[in-house]
Amino acid sequence: MEQIQLQYRRTKKYTRLTREIVQAYPKRFSHIDPDDIEAVINTDAIISKLIARVSIVPAKLQPFLGEKILVEIWLCQWEDLNEAAKLLVLRHELEHVKEYEGRVAYDRKYKLQDHDVQEFAPFIEKFGIHWTRRGDLPNILERHIKIKSSRDNQSVLG
Repeated sequence: MEQIQLQYRRTKKYTRLTREIVQAYPKRFSHIDPDDIEAVINTDAIISKLIARVSIVPAKLQPFLGEKILVEIWLCQWEDLNEAAKLLVLRHELEHVKEYEGRVAYDRKYKLQDHDVQEFAPFIEKFGIHWTRRGDLPNILERHIKIKSSRDNQSVLG
């Protein structure tokens, strides 16, 4: 079986920006410690459909690395986005990070939530299906935007 070796490098810029998003939206991300976030760039050009994904450092590595939230960015897709779209992608990845409710048993802070297709509907309604190509996206660190879900009146952003 052939193994694919992925190439990663740390990115201080997007680690900083992801932490700033957490700080800019304290109500939404009160459960996330900004110091627990680390962003890495995957320079492997083989994987081209993904823009970014979030994960939690595996439990067996946490004694060495801590319970870090890893935001993995695929360079081949990332380079095509403008800065506002990149911030929205980072914010979207943070939405997957939830507070772990079983801390007594596992002493864990975070868990990941899968995609909920319904979460995208208000965003697509506001910005369109090809939102990553738009040049008029708001910079979410410069101004807060609110998008209400029509089905449950919950704020998706904001």
